[in-house]
Amino acid sequence: MFEARKVEDVPVTDARSSEVDPAGVPSAPETGEALAGDMEDFAAMLDESLATASQQQVREGTIVSGKVVKLGQDAVFVDIGGKSEGVIDISELLGEDGTLTVGVGDDVEATVVGSLGDGGAVRLSRSLARSTRDREMVLNAYRNGLPIKCKVSGRNKGGYEVRVAGMRGFVPMSQMDIVRTDDPDKYLNEEFEFRIMEVKDNGRDIVLSRTVLLREAQEEKAKHLRETLKVGDVLTGTVRTIRDYGAFVDIGGMDGLLHVSEMSWGRTTHPRDVVTEGQTVTVKVIKFDREADRLSLSMKELEGDPWDDVEAHFAEGGVHTGKVTRLQPFGAFVELKPGLEGLLHISNMVWDRRVQHPGEVVDIGQEVTVQILGIDTAKRRIALGMKQLAGDPWEGVGERYRPGNHIEGTVEKVMPFGVFVTVEPGVTALIPNSEMGTARGTDHSKQFQPGQPIEAVVLDVNPGEKRLTLSRKELLDSEGRAEFDRYRASRKQRRSATVESGSLGTFGSALGDVLAKARERTK
Repeated sequence: MFEARKVEDVPVTDARSSEVDPAGVPSAPETGEALAGDMEDFAAMLDESLATASQQQVREGTIVSGKVVKLGQDAVFVDIGGKSEGVIDISELLGEDGTLTVGVGDDVEATVVGSLGDGGAVRLSRSLARSTRDREMVLNAYRNGLPIKCKVSGRNKGGYEVRVAGMRGFVPMSQMDIVRTDDPDKYLNEEFEFRIMEVKDNGRDIVLSRTVLLREAQEEKAKHLRETLKVGDVLTGTVRTIRDYGAFVDIGGMDGLLHVSEMSWGRTTHPRDVVTEGQTVTVKVIKFDREADRLSLSMKELEGDPWDDVEAHFAEGGVHTGKVTRLQPFGAFVELKPGLEGLLHISNMVWDRRVQHPGEVVDIGQEVTVQILGIDTAKRRIALGMKQLAGDPWEGVGERYRPGNHIEGTVEKVMPFGVFVTVEPGVTALIPNSEMGTARGTDHSKQFQPGQPIEAVVLDVNPGEKRLTLSRKELLDSEGRAEFDRYRASRKQRRSATVESGSLGTFGSALGDVLAKARERTK
């Protein structure tokens, strides 16, 4: 408070005089009265200003600060300056556990809400002050686009409820995250930063967005990533979406394509067999086109190529168990280990019959035991066999079947060049058309059906090339000669009787009978 001194207490001097009093104050005897009058006026003006300020300070709706001077049973008394004393209901100053949160001498801030009478005391509200401050903070964040931290307090059909500095706010479902989730409740009771998008009705209607901030952060990170990214980088990302041909992985601000062929060295039917949406994966950059902004990723590149050490684990003649992964008209592919497949050709499946399609012997997903017939690392090919494990039925064929032997078999199939005959399981012989004993140009498919019994004579045996040649013609000729010999023997016995009767008969007729019988046996 300014203190006004009396005029006689202030030494004065004449402004026109060069004399100075002992106190060092220039003397101005002619202006002393004027100076005293000015000082009194200034003091009066200052008192009036302070009084006005005091009145403004306790105006209803304003926020004031003061110190706690007394704790009552129902109220707390606060010195807010001047002649006024503030009173706050004690219920506003209790904590969650019911204890008082302030003591004598503590600073408090509250809003003037009214007067308590002629005593000069004013009624204060601390909660209203906080509400006012919160509203000002929200409006400031809204105007300047500043992020504000809020706790998600609930969820409804359209989105989420959040607490915004003590007030209620709303976050639409689409504005909570940039990635869709199957568990919308996972955000409840969590704190996030949001941007206030809209404020209405003096702060009673607040709309916020977390997605905006996430996208801005994502774009900033993506900008830096595009500038530094290079082929060979190993990154951690999140599977964002899955398609039939692969999955898109967010590596931090930008997406890359993880093609299904790059997920595993093993054969993958669908990307969902390997990854799921939201899964964290480690990937390697295998291609990056900055101009087109296209990024290709790989998971299998981090596992190592199984062909690099194939010869250390597999050798020709080795026996292994594998799983049939796919069927082709020429054979079945068998996975020996992830990323390593061999071909089981239809000719190497069984000995006892000719396989028209691998599905006749094996199914997809079936486990089979195979023998490695050959490995070509340069072409990345492995030849497999199943029938080899059952033993070679051609062993000893040269001893069992010798040229000239009369054998019996069944027709396996008829081809334009001859008839294949199964003589025993795994051993098939061929009767060429020239050895069928039929007229030239005969359609054998009309006379001989698969499974039909047939007799023939062994012409040639080659076990090394697994080739056995038969002749039906030789058999027919030998049967014809045997019949002719029988005819000659009987003819000698009848010769004398024939000569005496004068009828020698007809040799051609007799021979015709023999040939007719032979033809009957071939039908």
